[in-house]
Amino acid sequence: MEPFQSIDAFRYFWWNWKVVGLNTSPKYRILNTIYIIFICITGMLFPSLQQIAQSFLVATYAELVSNLSLSLEWACNVTKHFFLIPWFKQIMSAHRYLEPLDIRIQRFDEELKIMRGIVKNCRRLYVAYNVTFMTSLIFYAVNGVVNKKIMFEAYIPWDWKSSTKKYILAFGYQFWTSVVQLIISLAIDNFAICYVYVMWGHLETLAIRISRIGYDRTKSQEDNYKELIACVHDHGNIYQFFELVRPVISGAVLIQFMVTAFALCLAIFDYLFFGSNLAKLLMTLAYVAVLFCQVMPCCYFVNDLMTSSDSLTTALYSSNWMDQTPKFKKTIIIFMQRTQKTTVIMAGNIVPVTLQTCVSIIRFSFSMFTLLKQM
Repeated sequence: MEPFQSIDAFRYFWWNWKVVGLNTSPKYRILNTIYIIFICITGMLFPSLQQIAQSFLVATYAELVSNLSLSLEWACNVTKHFFLIPWFKQIMSAHRYLEPLDIRIQRFDEELKIMRGIVKNCRRLYVAYNVTFMTSLIFYAVNGVVNKKIMFEAYIPWDWKSSTKKYILAFGYQFWTSVVQLIISLAIDNFAICYVYVMWGHLETLAIRISRIGYDRTKSQEDNYKELIACVHDHGNIYQFFELVRPVISGAVLIQFMVTAFALCLAIFDYLFFGSNLAKLLMTLAYVAVLFCQVMPCCYFVNDLMTSSDSLTTALYSSNWMDQTPKFKKTIIIFMQRTQKTTVIMAGNIVPVTLQTCVSIIRFSFSMFTLLKQM
């Protein structure tokens, strides 16, 4: 059986990062830089500018609302991507703290089973996100083809209605930019969820190791003390990993929080007041599903991370510390004080990334919807 590696949970969306030029070999630095610039300009910057320009060219209020909803989401993806670029090396460097944890886990079948399940679930999450995002993209594409329109309203510098070739060119370009946006969303949104999920798994397995200390009668008190010290080092590795990825998740989630509230409000308002046919319903549902996928899972797993962080104190108390040496007891008291600090991620150091915050965003979105409806 191959040695277990926690980073296997991240490999799927590393492919996405490679497509957009982030996760590539330093050997081809110049070519890679050119490629990144090409992707950023043609697949991200130009489409965003086209969406903004279209806001000044719309003829009706309905077109403006529809355009703003999509423009916000595209701008969010572009902002998150550019926010990620300077932090990318730091994210990759965090993986070195997972290696000693993986070695420790392979000593125990119960812990290894938990982590293997987490790796599989991360891959399943990637597939689920792929299906959700691709469904949304397909609905937009099919709606455009059926109605002989482009996928979404945006400024096109040529008259795409004048000929079939120009229509195909405009539609093809929008499809290309949509795929780029899809790849970016898959990588960034999955990245936050999977990294938090893996941290949660290591905290859970650490709690199991801690609570087991002292009950094996074949081990001496000195062996138990060494095991406690090893658990202290494990906790330190998890904390160092957390500190490296926390600021990236914090910034990306803050951007998504701000955009989701407005985009959700505008999407529902657009459907209820400016079109209620089946095609519009399917597009709206797919779009809303994407918005929820970008916010709710991350909040859920951060909630679990906080719970696991708090459970370490209970795990320490559950160990057989009563039959151990005085230095063991002193060490466990100090360790217990360290574990009483809850591991929490603050979105932009402003609001905690929790399910309660997610619910607050939805409430705020519907409050804005009510206000907009009365105007």
